[in-house]
Amino acid sequence: MIVGGGLLLGSAAMGIHTRMFVAHAQSAPGIVVRMEEVSGLDDDGTVYEPVVNFTTATGQETTLTGYGSNPPSYEAGEAVQVLYDPRDPGAARINDFWSLWGASAGLAALGILFVGMASFLLRALRSRSA
Repeated sequence: MIVGGGLLLGSAAMGIHTRMFVAHAQSAPGIVVRMEEVSGLDDDGTVYEPVVNFTTATGQETTLTGYGSNPPSYEAGEAVQVLYDPRDPGAARINDFWSLWGASAGLAALGILFVGMASFLLRALRSRSA
């Protein structure tokens, strides 16, 4: 229960942080210039990270590396929308669900799983002792 609760709190904190980022971010068009192949923890763990170039409203050219996936989420040459912090353009993300909310959603799913499993086990233990 404690682990699940911690995961849910972490998910909420990440969600609040993302919501604040989105509220203050500026949008810019970007282009995927290449997909970088990154080896994972095991033999089948290769992921492909999009490398995106975009220009801020002040004319600063910036590059961001998005979150990896397998199969690749994007193709080189593909247009994407980027959200960036005007005070720190390096803190940018591709404007899609997984780039913005994926980590928070993953933690929430794990938290729900842990809380659900703990609840099931507690009920099973209580019914045995009764």
